[in-house]
Amino acid sequence: MAEPLRKLADEFQPDIIHVHAIGWHAQCCVLANLSPLVVSAWGFLNHLLLQPERELSKHNDRVTQVFKNTSVLIVETPSLIEKSKALLNPSQRVENS
Repeated sequence: MAEPLRKLADEFQPDIIHVHAIGWHAQCCVLANLSPLVVSAWGFLNHLLLQPERELSKHNDRVTQVFKNTSVLIVETPSLIEKSKALLNPSQRVENS
């Protein structure tokens, strides 16, 4: 799936790539080297509200790849902003939708 995505991006040259949910579609964008990548968490990080000790290392490789390559992560509640920032590096942004 990464190759067709790369071809589409080359043809249309979008300013941003926005993906809903942290999963297979987002990973395809990472593998296609699409950027800047904006990812809406859509409930994927709600476990951080109940299990704040869960670290990035506990996520699978797909999720880890997406986190490392996301320019902006959009979360659905302000209480996830700081918890989500802990999963990213300082150059990456977390925004509340």
